[in-house]
Amino acid sequence: MITTTSRVASRRRNQRQTALSPDGTTVTFVMNNHIFTVGIDGTGVTQRTSTSGKESWPSWSPDGKSLVFYTDTSIQTLALGGGATVDLSTLDDNFTTFTVSHAGQMSWR
Repeated sequence: MITTTSRVASRRRNQRQTALSPDGTTVTFVMNNHIFTVGIDGTGVTQRTSTSGKESWPSWSPDGKSLVFYTDTSIQTLALGGGATVDLSTLDDNFTTFTVSHAGQMSWR
């Protein structure tokens, strides 16, 4: 992972907040305030989000089929197979962090 992240980062200087997929084949990261994925071998860079706001801190679902992440106003999830993002909670709910358990349950506090 360090090698792949380093290769991606060397081409994209503002890449940050990386997370390895559960099966170890894909890395998600934030670049230019949007969520991207890339294969562990450094190929297939794909922008996953494109809102006008900022997305950050992506986390994988346990099955690797979706991502959960912060936006300016909420926590959202995105199915990697396609479809729109889904708001899970607004930031007005006064939480500071979220977690995704190995069982796939999400919680925030």
